[in-house]
Amino acid sequence: MEVNALKAERKGLSLKKIETTELIKENIDMNQLSILKTQFMDKFQRLDTCQCQISEQLLDTEDAVQEYLDDMEDAENYRDRYIEMCTRVDLKIRETVVPTETEKRSFKLPKIELKKFSCEAKDFLAFWSQFQKIHNDKSIAEEDKMQYLLQSVEPKSKAERLVLSFPATAENYPKAIDQLKEIRS
Repeated sequence: MEVNALKAERKGLSLKKIETTELIKENIDMNQLSILKTQFMDKFQRLDTCQCQISEQLLDTEDAVQEYLDDMEDAENYRDRYIEMCTRVDLKIRETVVPTETEKRSFKLPKIELKKFSCEAKDFLAFWSQFQKIHNDKSIAEEDKMQYLLQSVEPKSKAERLVLSFPATAENYPKAIDQLKEIRS
């Protein structure tokens, strides 16, 4: 393909053909933003391939040094524009990402009355279905989970003795849970 045809192809890969209004909207459609980013990356990849072919042909042509330098300047302008637009999309994605539940919580869990567990096998499922919410909550520190576990065992029961046999530390919390699960069987 000749240089002029390649340059025309490169011009056809312009960002003007991609609808960028999504970047200025107040209520952003994340799906559209993802599509936009994919379109940018695709065009950039094709632009890069086209540019390599143009550069190769210009370097093979005698007395094309100035044309090569001019073309490289044009290529850099295209590249800069693509990088700018991709960065805008990335920034928009970051600022519109909905925070997760753990990021939203800015308060400590209130003291709740947990179902008391005594190590009776018949009570374990009811206890565990309630306590599992605390157990799986990544926003609660392990040492706090240990305190909730202590609150949720029946006083003077086998379960309480078992949990109290572990010092109340983050490292011991999973061990205490494993022992409770094992003892109920």
